[in-house]
Amino acid sequence: MEGDVFSGKNSVVLEIDGKKIAIEGLDSLFYSIYRGGVSSDELLLERVKEELEKTGSVPADLLDDAAARLITIYRENMERAGGINFG
Repeated sequence: MEGDVFSGKNSVVLEIDGKKIAIEGLDSLFYSIYRGGVSSDELLLERVKEELEKTGSVPADLLDDAAARLITIYRENMERAGGINFG
């Protein structure tokens, strides 16, 4: 997405409201989110926010935006790679 910079295979720097937020460990983040299955987009958003809170890398006021952005990035990458189609 515009403003986002992948700083490595397993990390990203998101730009949200003019702030740059580095998030490491994308593989383990999404593994922990999807391992139990997700029944709705709302539940997915909540689980991503919970996992981001654990990292301490995202300010509380930006959790919603960061979680939504990461979900979009993950879905786009999975679809592009021919993996899971999230609809």
